[in-house]
Formats: sequence, structure tokens, C-alpha cells
Amino acid sequence: MSQVTRADLPTLPPLTQLNEASEADFNQTVGLFFESAPALGKRLYSLRPFETYPAILEQAEPILLHALSDDEKVSVINAHPRLGTTETGQLSVLSRAEQAGGLPGAPGARPPTAGGSQTVDELRFLVARFDELNRAYEHKYGFRFLIFVDGRTKREILPVFEKRLNHSTREQEMATALKDSFKIAASRLRVLLPADDLAHRASA
Repeated sequence: MSQVTRADLPTLPPLTQLNEASEADFNQTVGLFFESAPALGKRLYSLRPFETYPAILEQAEPILLHALSDDEKVSVINAHPRLGTTETGQLSVLSRAEQAGGLPGAPGARPPTAGGSQTVDELRFLVARFDELNRAYEHKYGFRFLIFVDGRTKREILPVFEKRLNHSTREQEMATALKDSFKIAASRLRVLLPADDLAHRASA
């Protein structure tokens, strides 16, 4: 999986533009944080105008956890790619960076080769094992395994994946997945929002 640089990352529109955008364009920006999440985007769209990008995420968290239906929550979770997939063409640039070692500039990010060298046999084992776990997890819980990678390698995530598959309930897993989707969104915001975000604030 090729390394993603800052130059590859998408840019956020100014908030004045976002507040006046169509619902489709607004949802496209929300999707930078949550992948494709039209149910969440629709509710956030009705809460415009926003004064800051962090304010959007502050409103998103209670909606994610408490306002969406079960099917809508599953849709938000399933918008994220399967962990360990080799089908990189299906990954957004942000997901590709996260699975390859972390977003450029994010705390804990590391190059794809970090965490020790891996033999061809070990790589094959990890790909096969994650494929097996993904299928078992989705069969048991009805949605994809979602975790805030936070710079961890597949080798480090493997025991967490196995524990969550074998020692959890659907309700616990859904809550964990939704909380981690918010952690992912917050991590993306920290990377995508410029340090000087005055241009991204709504006009007074």
C-alpha cells in the first residue's frame, strides 16, 4: 500500500461556502470525516450555520450515538472499509493513509514499514487472518469491524480484533464502532484543518 503524503490529502472548503452549499455538497465534506454518511449529513445539514469545523463534529457525536436508527448506524459503520483489505481502489485517500500507518502529520503516524520488517509468509498470514476475522465478525454482528487504528500495525491490532469478536455483544460492538468512527473523524479534522483556521470560520 503506497504511502500518502500531505499533498494527496483533500482540502476543506471555507465554512461560509459550506454553510451555503447544497445538501449533496455538504454531505461530501462530512464524508471526509465519516466516509459516506448521508443520514448523519442530513441531520447536520439541518443544523447550519456552523461557526467552526470542530462545532460540526461536536454536533455529530450525539447524533451518531443517540439519534440514528439501527440501520443508519450500521450504514455509518459500513461506510468505512474493511480493515486489512487489499482492495486499495475501494479506499478513500484518508482510509488508505490510516491503514498504511496514519494520516500525514497526525500524532502517532508512522511510515508503512514501521513496526518491524515482515516476511512474505507473515504478510500472507495477516491478510488471510484479517479476511477470516472480517467475515466472522460481520456474520456475528451484522456490520463491519471498525477501529481507530491510531498508527498501530495489523500485528498490534490482531489480538484486539480477536478479543472483540469472541468476548463482546452486538450492542457493545456497535457503541465501540460508533465511538471509534468519531475518533477517526476527530483525527482527520486535526490533520485537514489548517493551524490558522480563520479562513475556515464563518463570517461574523
